[in-house]
Amino acid sequence: MPGMTAFGAGAGDDLWNEGQQHVSVLLSRWRAAPAVAPLLEDLHRFGKGHALEALPALARAFRETPGGKGTDFDAAVGDLVQALVAGLAVWPLAQVPLRHSHAAAAGSLVLASSGRASLALAVWDGDAGPDPDFGSDFGPDSGKLRAAEFAPVESWLRVLRGSARAERIVRRAQGVGGGILCEPLVLTAGMVLPHCGLREAVHVQGPLVALRLQRALVGDEPVQVRAVGDGGTVRRTAPCAEQSRLELAMAAITAMERRDAIPALSRIAGGNGPKALRWAALKAALGLDTRAGMVLLGVLASSDDDALSVPARRLHGQLLGAWPELERVAQWRG
Repeated sequence: MPGMTAFGAGAGDDLWNEGQQHVSVLLSRWRAAPAVAPLLEDLHRFGKGHALEALPALARAFRETPGGKGTDFDAAVGDLVQALVAGLAVWPLAQVPLRHSHAAAAGSLVLASSGRASLALAVWDGDAGPDPDFGSDFGPDSGKLRAAEFAPVESWLRVLRGSARAERIVRRAQGVGGGILCEPLVLTAGMVLPHCGLREAVHVQGPLVALRLQRALVGDEPVQVRAVGDGGTVRRTAPCAEQSRLELAMAAITAMERRDAIPALSRIAGGNGPKALRWAALKAALGLDTRAGMVLLGVLASSDDDALSVPARRLHGQLLGAWPELERVAQWRG
């Protein structure tokens, strides 16, 4: 086989190029297949905000089927996986040009994405992996889930193969005691499980293969990991990669004491971006240049309609209460 030949000088590059071309052709043919092309067109409209019910091919792929009977798209996904595995057996240096990931007991292969939407093949192997904050997702003795992630996405999960126990983890509304409510589920082939990621998470405990449709919600809500039980926040992260990169860049700029970045930070803090990003820019400005940061904080605190006005007034008061001289520093324009 071509992929099994001995690697001579330059052979690796040649084999990689040949393999990439082969895999790309497989993927292009799959996308053009009659069972796939209409669904991808619907996904494009879904990513622009159209309702799932108004998109027949996509809605059909996420409709419950009695007895776990598969759809034409299910069969097409199976054909793609078999073709890719066979191709990689011949061209082992090739890389599948689809985004994929694997963490703890779950893996995913993104079949297609458009706008705010993505369609992925999700797999759970049933072996709960470690959690970076708790050491494990589960307590050592209780077998209970200890943390859950809530993200600003709406999701639909349709089980293709397997059967597994699962938990629907719900953030309780304010005024109802807070905390987390866990509802046990049994997932079987053909089931569809819709959920809103801001309020609900699903934790699968068993071997399962499913299609997962997701669409990011409009807004700037962060991804939150909450402790199951009291609902306390374990950590928060940015809802998108671009915001994460900007926050990391601002942290690096602060550590490098780059005071020349103050104008850019001021534009971000005073702009119309996500609240978390603007707040991070304000803190970076305060850390780099006290006078410029206090001036910026005062502007935000004095606004009547800015989303950051209330926390800005609170921080402004706290800083002046601890260091009254900061008021004179903010007034200095030198």
